[in-house]
Amino acid sequence: MSESQQATVDIYLSEVHGLDQQESTFYANFSMWLRWKGDRNSTPTLELLNNIARWSLTMTPIYTDPITLDTGEKAQQFHVQGQFYEQLKLEDYPLDKHALRIEIEDSTYPIVQLICVPDAAQSGISPKIRIPGWQVSGWTFEEHEHEYTTDFGIAGTTGQHNYSLTELDLKIKRPERFFRWKLLLPLLIVLLLGCSVLLVHPTYPEVRLAGPATALLTLVFLQQAQIDTLPEVGTLVLLDKIYVLAYILVVGLIATTILTSH
Repeated sequence: MSESQQATVDIYLSEVHGLDQQESTFYANFSMWLRWKGDRNSTPTLELLNNIARWSLTMTPIYTDPITLDTGEKAQQFHVQGQFYEQLKLEDYPLDKHALRIEIEDSTYPIVQLICVPDAAQSGISPKIRIPGWQVSGWTFEEHEHEYTTDFGIAGTTGQHNYSLTELDLKIKRPERFFRWKLLLPLLIVLLLGCSVLLVHPTYPEVRLAGPATALLTLVFLQQAQIDTLPEVGTLVLLDKIYVLAYILVVGLIATTILTSH
C-alpha cells in the first residue's frame, strides 16, 4: 500500500448569521484553501458533511486549476457560503454554550491514502463576527479520523473506509446578562411580591391567598413564554429546574397562608 499523502487545510471564517435554535442551523461564509504535494488532488471531491442541502451551498474555486507555489506545493482556494447543521445541546439553557461546527472531508481518498492536516496558525475567524444574542468565546480547528463501520457494499473492505475529518468549531455562549436581567429579575420580582403577603395580618385571608395565587399564574406564563422559544429537548433544562424551585416556594406560601388563616 502506498504511503499516505498529507494535505494542509486552512479556513478563515468571515461571517456567521441566521442561527436558528429551533432547527439547530446556521449560515456561514468563509474562505478555505488547501496545499499538498503529490498526485492525490482532493479539491474536486471535498465534502462539507454537515451542509444541510446542496442548494444552500456555494463552493467557488478561486483558480481554474490548482496553482504551484514556490515551495513546490500545489494549492487551491475556495469561497464557501452555505447553511449548516449542528445539534444544539440546550440542557444548560439559559447559560448554555455551543460549538458551531463546519466539517470537511474528502469523499475519495481514505485516511490511509490522504490525511488532511489543519493549519491553525494560518486559519482564524474575523473579529467582526457578531451573532445577535450570543458571545463568541473562541474557536478550534482539529482533525479526527472518521470511522465508518460498513464496507459500503464492497465485501472484504471493512476498515478501509475511514476518512480524515477536519472540524472548525466556533465557540459561542449566551451572555450572562441575558439570564440576569431578562429571566432571573422578573422571576425574583414575582417571588418577592408573593412573599409580601406574609406581612398582611391573618385576619385578611382573601388578600393573603390572592398574592401567592397570582404569583403562581404569573410563573406559569413566564415559563411558557421562555420555553416556547426552544425546540423539544426531551428533558428539563436549567431554566425548568429554577422554575420548579419557584413553584415549590409559591405552593409553600399558599399552604402557610391557609394554615395561619385558621
